[in-house]
Amino acid sequence: MRRSRSDCCCGRGLPRRGSPLHARSRRAFCLVELLTSFLIILLLFGAGRLALGACLDSPRARLASARRESEMLLSWLQSVTGRALRERRPFRLHLPSSEGIDYLILRWDDTGQTERYDSRGRLLMRHQLSPGTGPTQTESVFSPLFNTFSPAFSLYLLSPAAPSFSRPFRLLVVSVQGRIRLDEVPSGGR
Repeated sequence: MRRSRSDCCCGRGLPRRGSPLHARSRRAFCLVELLTSFLIILLLFGAGRLALGACLDSPRARLASARRESEMLLSWLQSVTGRALRERRPFRLHLPSSEGIDYLILRWDDTGQTERYDSRGRLLMRHQLSPGTGPTQTESVFSPLFNTFSPAFSLYLLSPAAPSFSRPFRLLVVSVQGRIRLDEVPSGGR
């Protein structure tokens, strides 16, 4: 079908409003409509991301993340202790100072190799010495021969989101007999 000039508006090759060619040409989006819809989608995505980021950065979300990380710390320490028992390898666990840090370093006595548990800022640990040990004790030695830690120690576990870093929510307890457990700290606790 050949188009005549009468089918076009203003003689420029564009179809007139009432012609059958006009309906066929409006099926596609024009560039302005496409860019506008992309802009609206980007604005909605950005607003959603800001709202989600505010939810994920709340103190409650950080505390939940710290709780999950404390379970991972317990699992890591139990697995390292089990591996040391199987392979009969002693190790030294360097304990954090009274300030909160987010990593633990373990050094194998037979090879000198180190392993590091890093919570990547999701969990802070503070050392609490067992009664009778001096304030300079900064490491605990695990002996696979007797399945013991010397000295026993406790780590206060803190959430970085807490208003004050001095309020722990859990306690990682390592006994002399090699038992490792997590205890909840009462809300009125240290």
